[in-house]
Amino acid sequence: MKDKINSMEEFEEQFRSLNDTERASFSRLVNVLTNQTFVVKDKESDKDDYFFLRSHRDLFVPFFEMIDYEFVYDQFNEVFYIRTNENRNRVRLNKFETSLILILRQLYYLKKKEVTSQGKTMVTLEEIMEKVRTSQVFKDEKKISVYDSALRSLRRYKIVDFVATRIDENTTFQILPPIQIVVPQDKLEDIVSKLNALRNEDAEGGDANENPDED
Repeated sequence: MKDKINSMEEFEEQFRSLNDTERASFSRLVNVLTNQTFVVKDKESDKDDYFFLRSHRDLFVPFFEMIDYEFVYDQFNEVFYIRTNENRNRVRLNKFETSLILILRQLYYLKKKEVTSQGKTMVTLEEIMEKVRTSQVFKDEKKISVYDSALRSLRRYKIVDFVATRIDENTTFQILPPIQIVVPQDKLEDIVSKLNALRNEDAEGGDANENPDED
C-alpha cells in the first residue's frame, strides 16, 4: 500500500478536476461502497454507478487507501468492491443466512451453464428450498416467511436480486456475481463440505439454535 500522504496528494489532484455533479456522485458512491460493499453491473439499479466507478477508478483508489481499504475492480465478474484486512465492517450472518449463501453459490455453480439470454443466473425459491432440504443442515422445514426475511437480507448485501414484494415458491431470483467473491470455491465439493460442516455442528456440540452469529 502506498504511503498515505502520496495517496492524499493523488486524490486531491483527481478530486480538483471534478465538476460539482461528479463530486456529488463520488460522495454518494463512497457511502454506497462502505455500506453495501459491492457495486454490480448486472444489477439494474447499479449500472450507472458501475460505469461511473469504471471511469473514475483513479479517484477512488487513493481515497480508500487513505482509510485503509482496498478498492477492487473484478473485471471478470464486472463488480467493484472494497475490502480491508483490519476486520472492520464485517457482516454477521445467522446460521440460516450462512447456509443460504452456500446453497446459492452451489446453484450459481450449477446454473452458469443455463444463463438466460441476458446473461443472468436465475433460480426459483422452490429450487432453493429443495437444496436446503437435501442439505439436511436443519431438522425442521423452514417457513416461506423465514426465507423471505433471509433473502431480503441477502439482497441488501447484493448476493441476490428480485423485485417481488411478496415471495412464494414460484418467485424467481437472480444470483449476482458477488456470490463468487463471498464464496470463492472453484469446486462444488468444497461448497458441499462447508454445508456438511454446518449440518454436523450439533453432533459436535455446536449451537443448535438456528440463529447463531456466523461470519
